[in-house]
Amino acid sequence: MAPHCSTCCCQSTQIPLDTPELPDAVKAHILSNEPPSASDFPMLREYRHSIDPYLTRLSAEIVRLLPMQGELQKRLGLSKSMYDHLLKEWQMLHERQQHISGALSSLRRFPLETLQEIFLLTLAPSGDPDYSWFNIFDPTDSLWTIRRVCRKWRMATQYPHLWTGLRITYLSARRGNPSTVVREVLERSSSLPLRIHFSWHGPRESVYRGHLILRELVKHSERWQYASFKFVASEFNHSISDLRERVPKLEELVFHDCDSRPGDYVEDDPHPFEIAPSLTKANIFNAIVWLDCSQLKAFTSDAFQPSGLRVLLSSPNLTYLADHARQALPRDDVSNETRYLHSRLDTLLLERCARLKGMILPKLEHLEAGPTFTDQLYPSLPIISQFLHISQCSLLSLTIHNCELSIGSMSEVLQVVPGLQRLSININSFMMERGASSSSDEAMSALIRGLAERASDELSRPRLVPNLQSFAFKSCLEDPWRFMDASIVDMIHVRSDMESVSFTIHPQSQLPNLSDDVAARLRDITDAGFDVSIVRQVVESRNDVMFVRQRYRTPYWVN
Repeated sequence: MAPHCSTCCCQSTQIPLDTPELPDAVKAHILSNEPPSASDFPMLREYRHSIDPYLTRLSAEIVRLLPMQGELQKRLGLSKSMYDHLLKEWQMLHERQQHISGALSSLRRFPLETLQEIFLLTLAPSGDPDYSWFNIFDPTDSLWTIRRVCRKWRMATQYPHLWTGLRITYLSARRGNPSTVVREVLERSSSLPLRIHFSWHGPRESVYRGHLILRELVKHSERWQYASFKFVASEFNHSISDLRERVPKLEELVFHDCDSRPGDYVEDDPHPFEIAPSLTKANIFNAIVWLDCSQLKAFTSDAFQPSGLRVLLSSPNLTYLADHARQALPRDDVSNETRYLHSRLDTLLLERCARLKGMILPKLEHLEAGPTFTDQLYPSLPIISQFLHISQCSLLSLTIHNCELSIGSMSEVLQVVPGLQRLSININSFMMERGASSSSDEAMSALIRGLAERASDELSRPRLVPNLQSFAFKSCLEDPWRFMDASIVDMIHVRSDMESVSFTIHPQSQLPNLSDDVAARLRDITDAGFDVSIVRQVVESRNDVMFVRQRYRTPYWVN
């Protein structure tokens, strides 16, 4: 039995208050981030285990003193000081044991190259290390934070690949000397290819700081592999004017002019990206940019090139073209009957359907097209039908926006593309301006009946587009859609190998009252695993932009 204290009559602790001696060899590993050698492992493990008895006995004594410390402190004030001392001893030994466990951890033995690859992935939101980014002016960004952890991690950040994706924004570059930071980052990237994302849309007095940054970046333009600029072009043009013939490695360009009223384009004006022999992908917004298109494979723009089909004609390797230009340019003559052949383009997205009048695309597989206000004199479906007939392409996917549907018009289009697999028809509020009427409902009814018809051959396959896998209809109009009747069920039965059928309509649209038999057939189809979706959606208009938000997804035939 433990002896009693002669002062407070409580049992005195048998635990020596002196901590276990810390050998110099163990202390050296605790104070270092270097991995221990194989010969040091037994010593570290043995010392870590030697601490366990002390921790166990200290814990038991602390638990014993805890309930009596209040009463004893009132009497003599000694128990609390003993309790605090034992608690500090326990915390010190526990921390020492944790440090030793850290020294024995496999993380400390990670090869430097492995750490560098891990850090590279932390900078890549998409998980692709080739698209890693960090904000060079944000001290809380992961790369700057990693450098402050320990000496080994700081050594790992000397990996030049970590410093090649530079994200620069006005909000993060408002303080300090921006040129110094940019120079430091560029030096750390060695001579590797660079990815630049420069976004500057601040007050006019901040433009000078943006110029300082751009000038440093332009000095290394021969290393640019990806460049994204989002600014008011008129404020920064003279900073990037020296790029002409100085971007030999540039493969992808994003250029977004934030000026709400860009100036008039003069076709003969030089542009810094006019000579970029490695450029394969370009995205141009709110600007007209003359590009080197010799190697271009993908092009997206909302302001098509001045001569209409320039990009298409001068890009023999182009496979993807997205033209979101809404207004016709002075030299963009859609009434010209001359058609231009492109033998590689397989994906085409057009905001102005009338542009199809100038194209022949025999390799096209994916088409998305629709009219704008400037196309009112050009009926969309006849243009699409004529284009597909002349191109003789094996179209797989067709999406049509805002077309004035008429009985037989869609059937004429589908007859030209028998191999079609995906069909989508979208009608939004723009059609209200064009006087959409019940003829669209009649046309959709005729289309659904046509898709439900079987051919007269021995196989009894569907007459139109027999390989169709997906059909989608979406409308933002409040018009009644009476075509959603039993013919939908007939179409699904004829096309049992389809993947999905979906109809999205306005909440105020009137739907036909299905008979109990038809509703039961629809339920049987969905219960069998077929994806049939008929839903209503809320449509909101904010700042002339249409936002569609799903209200509920319960099929309307379900009570």
